[in-house]
Amino acid sequence: MSTDNQGNGSPPVDSPLTQINLQFGPLFKWAIVIVSLLIIFVILSFARSIYTDMLWYDQLGYKPILLRILTTRLWLFLAGTGLFAILMGSSLFTILKINQGNYNLQVSPDVNILLKRLVFWGSIAATILLALIFGSIMSNRWEIFLKLFNGVSFGILDPIYSKDVSFYVFSMPALKFVQGWLLGLSIVILLATALLHFINCNLQGVRLKFGTATTIQLSVIGSIIMGLFAWGHWIDRWGLLLSEHGAVFGAAYTDIHARQPALTGLAIIAIITGSIILANIYFRNVRLLIGGIVLWVAVSIIGANVVPVSIQQFSVNPNEFQKEKPYIQTVSYT
Repeated sequence: MSTDNQGNGSPPVDSPLTQINLQFGPLFKWAIVIVSLLIIFVILSFARSIYTDMLWYDQLGYKPILLRILTTRLWLFLAGTGLFAILMGSSLFTILKINQGNYNLQVSPDVNILLKRLVFWGSIAATILLALIFGSIMSNRWEIFLKLFNGVSFGILDPIYSKDVSFYVFSMPALKFVQGWLLGLSIVILLATALLHFINCNLQGVRLKFGTATTIQLSVIGSIIMGLFAWGHWIDRWGLLLSEHGAVFGAAYTDIHARQPALTGLAIIAIITGSIILANIYFRNVRLLIGGIVLWVAVSIIGANVVPVSIQQFSVNPNEFQKEKPYIQTVSYT
């Protein structure tokens, strides 16, 4: 039966949490045993697969090739997992230090302590799990990194950016992947940091607020995200050489006269937006965060989509042969 908590000296409101049995020792030990067995099972299954492949490649005389692939995958996994764990762990640890304080739910002190420990260890568990996922994603793209490390020059320059054609075969796929991987990492860290801040504020019984330290942290992460978007736009400019929007494969009229300037402008605006977000460290105004992102999104929609489609529809299509002729001429290389 619940009691009124408004009077002086009245006991805390009854809650199911007050009935929690805090003797989690045996349960925690069994959880460790189960998780350990699962990890051992996964490792043994993975080792069996590797051993089978090793025997097969050895019979074909390609064992050194398999060893090189496995070594590359291992290093990529360790690099991806380690980098994510360091960055994510640092961000969550920082937000926990910023939001230090006791939880003030209307439950027993023991339950408040338990919840604080759950948040702490939950943050560690989430960091480890996500680090393994991001490490696996990087490891699975071993092929593009081997191409990057073993690329050779073709001796042929493209007609737009005057880059060796080998750049589009060996370097650009790896750059595009790294940009996307880092962007995903940064967005996950931003969301996890904001979520942890929200959870801590609620469990401490305080209004959600963005103090100086929290604003600085979120602003730095947001600025990095916009910088990665700018890098992605610049890579997309090079990707226009592989465009499929025109009458033929490759950069066409709309790509050069609309999409290329739009991507250049988007890269510049993304950098400016990132600078605005970073300036929020001094202005300490959340509206700057929202305003900068809204500006970039608006330009992305108009510049990268509306304008190119309009040019293609109303300028190129009515006189397509004349417009596209310079871009479909055959170029001979000797």
